[in-house]
Amino acid sequence: MSVNIVWKLTPLSGGKDYNMSEEWWLCGQTRGGPNAAGRYTWDFQGIFDSEEKAQLACRNQNYFIFPIELNKEYPDEPIVEPKGYYPLG
Repeated sequence: MSVNIVWKLTPLSGGKDYNMSEEWWLCGQTRGGPNAAGRYTWDFQGIFDSEEKAQLACRNQNYFIFPIELNKEYPDEPIVEPKGYYPLG
């Protein structure tokens, strides 16, 4: 089963108007070790408008962050993000 997530960002009254070309940071948390295929299960923790805010969302060494590009379709196969890392790892 495949799941597609579509994000719609609506500025709140008095909030910041976001430029969709800005760099955004995804924060996630791995769950357990790798499966038989060598892949990890992970939970989505949030998307942030700065690397610093994404780092602050990390609660332990299982949390990772990496930059994402909005309006970009990523491939179906697993990808390795070269700028991704575990801030507390």
